[in-house]
Amino acid sequence: MLEQVDVRAVWSAAEPMLEALLEKTPQDSKPVDVYTACVNSYATMFMPDDDDEGLIVVSIRENQFTGESYLFVWMAYHKDKNAQEIYGQEIEDLARRHGCAYIEFESRRRGFERRGDWEMLNTTFRKKL
Repeated sequence: MLEQVDVRAVWSAAEPMLEALLEKTPQDSKPVDVYTACVNSYATMFMPDDDDEGLIVVSIRENQFTGESYLFVWMAYHKDKNAQEIYGQEIEDLARRHGCAYIEFESRRRGFERRGDWEMLNTTFRKKL
């Protein structure tokens, strides 16, 4: 089960995971950007409450056109498996608890289109709740 963590307390474990994720799916952001966003409450990091090596970084955002809240998944990593498969239900539950209308994430990997329930908007994927 994922639990919210203080990025300062887990940074030594989180930074290598973020680096591994960014090697696999490059982004403009760097691990230090994740750290800064979490410390400044622009994003929140969650990690498993057991010894499983993984994390997600999310933020609650508002759609500027509709006013709907949505959960944006900025980073999702698991050392051995697909993070979406491992944490997908918990991410949906988190979004519902916060009254979000949908979940979004961006990826340069087009393969997410084949996973079902995800709709590609340019490089943005959205799952309505």
